[in-house]
Amino acid sequence: MSSRWPILRYFLATHLLFLSFCFGLVVVVIAAVVGVYAIFGTVDLSALDTFGPGWFWRWAALGYGAYLYFTLLPTFLVHGRTRGEYVREVSAYQVVATAVLAALTALAYVGEALIYRAAGWSETFQPGRLFESGTEFGLVFVTYWTGMLVWTLAGSLLGAAVYRFHGGGLLLVPVAVVLLLLNGLNFGRAEPLWIGPEVGVWGTLGLAAVSSAVAVTLIWSLARNVSVRLRTA
Repeated sequence: MSSRWPILRYFLATHLLFLSFCFGLVVVVIAAVVGVYAIFGTVDLSALDTFGPGWFWRWAALGYGAYLYFTLLPTFLVHGRTRGEYVREVSAYQVVATAVLAALTALAYVGEALIYRAAGWSETFQPGRLFESGTEFGLVFVTYWTGMLVWTLAGSLLGAAVYRFHGGGLLLVPVAVVLLLLNGLNFGRAEPLWIGPEVGVWGTLGLAAVSSAVAVTLIWSLARNVSVRLRTA
């Protein structure tokens, strides 16, 4: 059993732990900012929704996804792992890791909602959210799971493309942008661009599933026979 899915287990034991720690730091900083602001003004917006994971996580997810392929793919290849093994297990890791981080985000929203309610503050979200209250754990979870997953895979697509084709890999930027547009550039928008009407929870999940499948397929096409470039000092 211990020899199965070694790459997945490695990332879950190290990277996911670090990402969870970073998430905690972001929440603490946001809470401190809100506390200071409440002394001098009136809190009438969800701090998490405005300044936290909704803004921070999407760009972090994009960069992290690129890092997984541009930097770590060749590292694992030179240590004896196969391309198929890496793509398969990293894709599984991305699904699991984004689900865990989405659950942590949903818990943070619940905590924020309870604090706001006790303080008598107004909890206002950005327009187009799937959820109307931070206590709607399931809707918040879907919002951030689908958002982080698609953004991470879009980053991985770009990372794999640039690693294989150097500057030519940037030609795949429009493809990544299309995937993000279809899912809403801002996490969990009920009205993603190019779709028009509200798609709801199942539409959001469906779009994310299709976009993820397309991204993984393209990533595999790029990584399946990529050469390992030796880096000189």
